[in-house]
Amino acid sequence: MFWMRSVFQEDAAEHTLEYLHNGIKKSRNVAPRIIVRRVKQLSSYITYLPGVYYSSQATSQTTRTKRLTDPQVAQLALRLCPPAWKTAWKMLKKGMPQDLEELVQFMELQESAEKSSMAKAKAQNNNGSQNGNQAGSNKRKGNSGQNGGSSKKAKKHCDLCAKNGGPANSHNTEDCRIYQANGSKKGQSRGDKKSNHCFTQLEKKLEKTEKKLDKMSKKMDRQYKKRSKEEESETDSDA
Repeated sequence: MFWMRSVFQEDAAEHTLEYLHNGIKKSRNVAPRIIVRRVKQLSSYITYLPGVYYSSQATSQTTRTKRLTDPQVAQLALRLCPPAWKTAWKMLKKGMPQDLEELVQFMELQESAEKSSMAKAKAQNNNGSQNGNQAGSNKRKGNSGQNGGSSKKAKKHCDLCAKNGGPANSHNTEDCRIYQANGSKKGQSRGDKKSNHCFTQLEKKLEKTEKKLDKMSKKMDRQYKKRSKEEESETDSDA
């Protein structure tokens, strides 16, 4: 005890007990059985911690600070429960809890019921939003039909191209740039002439490059043959 008082404060036991009563809060992410186990673990430390009973401030009326019993832990756990759980416990008319295991089972049932109700509410919200989106899309479709429009684009068709073998589905008859009304082809536009001119220039460049490549390949063949002859003559002279 003398060594512990050199490490801990004199009222460490009282401070731990006060923390258990007033400082603990139950998180939704922590299961009831785990929170009860942690409370019991912290309570078990009180016996080994220095308290006022062992300090110079102790009087004849000072008593030792003891750890919590199971009924006291159960009552503390009930205070940590959400208000809805406390109301459900009162409706069972069981008063202050005395059996710790009974209270833990009650908390687990309340938690599972709460999770299932939240999952059902979430599913109903998702279904409602999907139905609302579907109704909105149907309404938009109905409005488009009432206004005289259609959800699909109007198909294009050219009678001249269909008759003479052109792309009939790419444009309408009045927009045809390929055939005239009598069936004869229209003259080439500037863009077509320009594209043909570019193509002829590219073709000429390709022909020039091909000729250059042929000359280079023939030159490399001559050099290779010459070098091979020289190597043969050198081997003959060495022999």
